[in-house]
This record gives sequence, C-alpha cells and structure tokens, in this order.
Amino acid sequence: MSADQESSEQRSSGRWLVATGVVVVVGVLLLMPVRYPGRILGIVFDFAHVPVFAVFVYVVIRLVCGCEPSWKVAAAIAIVAAAFGLGGEYLQGYVGRSGDWGDAASNAVGAAIGFVVGTWRKWRRGLLWGAGLALSAALVAVYFNPALTLTDLVRQHTELPLLASFESELELTRWRSGLSKLSRSTDHVSDGRYSLKWQMNPGPYPQCTLIWPVNDWTPYRALEFDVWNDADEPLEIVTKIEDFRHNKTYADRFHQPVRVPKGKTTVRVDLKAVQDAPDDRKMDMALITRLSLFTIDLRRQRVLHIDRVKLIR
Repeated sequence: MSADQESSEQRSSGRWLVATGVVVVVGVLLLMPVRYPGRILGIVFDFAHVPVFAVFVYVVIRLVCGCEPSWKVAAAIAIVAAAFGLGGEYLQGYVGRSGDWGDAASNAVGAAIGFVVGTWRKWRRGLLWGAGLALSAALVAVYFNPALTLTDLVRQHTELPLLASFESELELTRWRSGLSKLSRSTDHVSDGRYSLKWQMNPGPYPQCTLIWPVNDWTPYRALEFDVWNDADEPLEIVTKIEDFRHNKTYADRFHQPVRVPKGKTTVRVDLKAVQDAPDDRKMDMALITRLSLFTIDLRRQRVLHIDRVKLIR
C-alpha cells in the first residue's frame, strides 16, 4: 500500500470516527433526562430540534461523503437521522421524559434541511426553489405550536399578578387534568368574561393542575382564587403547591384543604405558610412549579368553576 493510500484511509477512518461521535452526542441529547422549572426552556427545546438535526445531518453528510456527496448516500443519512429522531422521541418515555410527535416531525424537517443544504450543488434551480418552498411550509407547520406557546408565555408575564383568568383558549395549555375535564365557561365569572369549568369524575384524586405558572412568587404574600359550587352538597378541595426542589414526598410540599359550600368561596393561601410547609427546608418561592387543586375519593360526578387565580402583594 502506498503512502498516499494509507493517508487517505486514515483520513476516511477519522471522518467515520467523528461521524460516530456526532451520532452519539445527538443520541445523548435526545435521551438525557432533562427537567426544567419554567416554560421558557421548554420553548427553547421546541425551537432547537430543527437546527440541531439540520446541522447533524449536514455534518454527517460532509464527514461521510466529503465535498461531493452521493445523492443516495446523503438521502440515506437523512432518512436514518429522521428515524433516529423518531426512535429517540419514543424512547424518551423510558428515561423520565415525554416524547412528542411534534418533536419527531421537527427532527425530520431538520434532517430534510440538512440533506438539501448538504447536496444543494447537485440540485437544479427549479427543484431547489421547490424544495425551499416545501421546507418553508414545513417550518411554519412545526413551529406553529411553539410560537403559540411563546405568545402565551409573554401574556402570562404581562398579566401578573394574575396567574389565570381563562380569557384565552391558550391558557388551557398551562393546565393538566386528572379524572377531570377542563373547559372555559361564561358561568360564574369574577374576572373578565370566562371562568374554568372543572368537571370532576368519580375516582381517588380528581384534579386540575397549573403546570406552567410564573415561577417567581417572592414579591407576593398570598394567593387567592374564586370557586363556585352550584350543588347543595359542600365539597372539600385541597390546594397543593410544589417548587422545583420538590422530592415527590407528602412532607415536602404544601397542602391546604378548604370546604366549599354552595355558592361562591374565595380561597386565600398565605404564602409564608407555603414557604414553611416542607419539613426540613424552605420552599423556594422563586421557583414554584405546580399549583394543583384536587379532591379525594369522589363518589359521583361534580362540577366547580374556578376564576381569578391571583397573587396578592
């Protein structure tokens, strides 16, 4: 073997080694458990899928194929990368993360962009323009929901100290339910035009949870919200508050039960009591991550209305 051939094989082996390293890094990013306290980092992750996979595919194409990539090899790399992204989203459910079809679609769009950029010299002008338009439409589709979430995030901060008033359908994206159905209603309104209709089904812990509150509650001294009960029978609900450091035990969070009779009840929570609630530490009032309302051992379907969830200075 000549020296030139040996040098070429070494360079090729080096490129394959680097390509393998890039694949490993992206795999780690896909499967690494990530927990973040606020909505903004989630939005950053949502927007990052496309550029990360575009760069990933482009780099692997250049490493494997050099400056003159083969159509077939480049397309195979892009397809495998898209499948890799889909598989990563599926496996996230096993590592403490939640996979998302929207993220898988973003990964595929990024892979397609990396393929087009990596092979653009081989494209006819008309085909290149067509690919550009198709990818632009795909970008609009995959970024539509993250853009809406970003809009709602801005609205959350501009509406402080109001945490929830349910004036927009987007507000419901901040909430999750268990054994319950959540919807907006024009009944029993104390702020704006809408309230939250909380329809609870029988079960151990019907609940509604604000999973994306504004985190920093340090400037405030109390939390208030209004509850309407149309039924003659009273119902006890529990207010539960957690911070980012919560260790998933009962003793490490705040609970306050309140009896809700027929009619309107204004629930008030002293935030000093929230701060002092954990047994062996102080609640981090700058990193509040959950506000949950629930009832226990519900025997039949019940309906409450919630409105004016507000922090008080």
